[in-house]
Amino acid sequence: MNGKFLLALLATIVALPVVTLLVLLSRPGASVLNSANTAFETDQPPPTSRVGGRLGAGGCVDCDLSHADLSQQDMNRADLRATNFSHANLSQALLINAILSQVTLTQTNLSEANLRGADLIEANIDAASFDDAQLLQVSLTDSRINNASFKQVDLRDADLSATVIRNSDFSGSSLYGAVMREATLTNVNFAGADLRYVDFSNAALENVNFDGAQLDFAILPDGTGYHGVAPY
Repeated sequence: MNGKFLLALLATIVALPVVTLLVLLSRPGASVLNSANTAFETDQPPPTSRVGGRLGAGGCVDCDLSHADLSQQDMNRADLRATNFSHANLSQALLINAILSQVTLTQTNLSEANLRGADLIEANIDAASFDDAQLLQVSLTDSRINNASFKQVDLRDADLSATVIRNSDFSGSSLYGAVMREATLTNVNFAGADLRYVDFSNAALENVNFDGAQLDFAILPDGTGYHGVAPY
């Protein structure tokens, strides 16, 4: 066995781990990193951004994540502004303190998700489900909510100022201390909800169901306190 052959064999053996690594790195990715550099995996190729969008360690800004399966994924503190989550599955996802302003949530499943402290300003929510989700201290100001289900949701101390809510169900939810100043509510169901200390100042209410709701210490649309008569 000559020296040249031995050198070639040695070079091949040394190169194997590098080749293996390159093969692994070249596979189509299946994750996007959140701000904590924790990957949330999907069974699809990485989402593609729209014009102006970008993917990276900070989240996914102005991206198309429609139809993505992100259930149970950790996206805490991720920057997801202006992202399209239409028809996506985010059930039981962690979105604590996430930036979700101007997102599109059409037929999105967010049941049992944790969005505590999330920024949902100017969100477009249509036929989405938030049932049993945690939305403590979220900001939904200037959002549009239509045909959505918020049953048994924790919305304590949430800010829904100037939000337009139509044909939506908040039955059994806790909105204790929430702010709904100048909100527009049409065909909204608050049956059995905890609305204590909710501020409805200057809100426009039409066909709103307060059956069995707790309204103690709530501020009514005319600025007066609740005195046993629901603000229909």
